[in-house]
Amino acid sequence: MCDIVKNNHANYYLLLLLGEFFLEVNMLDCALFCFNESIKKHSKNPTSWRDKGIVLKELNLYPESLDAFSKSLKLNGLDPITWNYKGAVYNLIGKYDSALKCFDKCLSIDPNSVPAIVNKLISYFNLGNIDNSLKYCEFALKLDSTNCHVWDNYATFLFHANRLEESLNAYNHALISCPKNITLLKNKLILLFNMSNWEDVLIFSDEILNINNEWNWVEEYKKLASEKLNN
Repeated sequence: MCDIVKNNHANYYLLLLLGEFFLEVNMLDCALFCFNESIKKHSKNPTSWRDKGIVLKELNLYPESLDAFSKSLKLNGLDPITWNYKGAVYNLIGKYDSALKCFDKCLSIDPNSVPAIVNKLISYFNLGNIDNSLKYCEFALKLDSTNCHVWDNYATFLFHANRLEESLNAYNHALISCPKNITLLKNKLILLFNMSNWEDVLIFSDEILNINNEWNWVEEYKKLASEKLNN
């Protein structure tokens, strides 16, 4: 399909749709080609610039990605999706204050944008503002109580705030929705180890090793927990 596109003169909208297809299936080079060709045919289409920015972000070309998002926003400054993506790139390069401005703009247009809220709480966490990170976690969970990624962040931030029992409760909530999520299981195991809950460390170590038996540190946790219980 990519070869057919390259050898034919499709209109800008078909190129845009094909680019979005290639982006969906992670054929990033083909997606970028389509978006560039779409822009050549119609440079005033903000969606083509936005989608080009998304591909560049996935390719870790962050300055080029920011430039594409800026061009999209000049054409349509009221697109919350583009503001959120631009802020996400600022997060990736450590410009958290700039990221927050983008997320605030996104949320002024769409106050219930869970992706922007999640990205905003990450900005606050990286700025060392745990209280605001927790506040935005709670806001996001009110909008989507089954979002395992948010629960994981919430539990992590509670752990950093030394609110260990609340952190454990957050992981338990998360695992109701995502019982086999290896990241949640791993992070809960680390928390249990820090809380010296040795019996639960053994249980979760076995659960993780049944999914991934190549993590030596899990074996070490299991061994240490067994030693603690036998002392």
